[in-house]
Amino acid sequence: MIPPNEFIPIAEENGSIVALGEWILEEACRQMVEWRETLGADCPAKVSVNLSRKQLMMGNIAQTVARLLQYYQLPPEQLELEVTESLVMTDLKKAFAVLSELRQMGVSIAIDDFGTGHSSLACLHELPISTLKIDRSFVQKIDCGGDSVGVAIAVIRMASLMKLQMVAEGIETSSQWESLKCLECELGQGYLFAKPMPAIELSKRIATTGPMFAPVPAQDVPLIMPALNLAMSPASSLSPN
Repeated sequence: MIPPNEFIPIAEENGSIVALGEWILEEACRQMVEWRETLGADCPAKVSVNLSRKQLMMGNIAQTVARLLQYYQLPPEQLELEVTESLVMTDLKKAFAVLSELRQMGVSIAIDDFGTGHSSLACLHELPISTLKIDRSFVQKIDCGGDSVGVAIAVIRMASLMKLQMVAEGIETSSQWESLKCLECELGQGYLFAKPMPAIELSKRIATTGPMFAPVPAQDVPLIMPALNLAMSPASSLSPN
């Protein structure tokens, strides 16, 4: 499996990123409909798709999403689109317009890698978002105390006050998850729960264990994966990280 950080820069450089992103988005919608039909009540609540800068700023992403939702008859609330904080801040006016159009369709919008893009609270409050995903760099250091814990506390409280869903990214150890739970972060994703896997393998796992994954090393902690994230990876690989 080729990781996204290796092939995305190449796709952006040669101009194929928009076409690739549209294919991934369509595959996510198709897969979600398949899961609704085959998994029934165990179907994940939604699937998340990462958007590239060119998709958001240069492509007709709103029209593409509307077309795919109609074609696959997928309820918009079962699709979440993720954009990084730094991407949004490169052109806030443009991002606001595009994200607003998507949000009006009923699609969820998540700010990915939050805490790394230096956005102001005023800007964040204006954005039509539904989810904040705290960057893995803070999660990785959360057991060490110091600034990372302070950032996590601030983001979690802010998300609560703004009535946004809060997700911690990159959870790899039980102690990280326990620390986040103590801070009242209820949702997380990372290798502690599952590593990226092909859709067919994930379908089998969901059919066996349900859509919410327990940590890979058995732990007495709540099951916390209500959504699945489709990163920009080949072979329709689904990434819970």
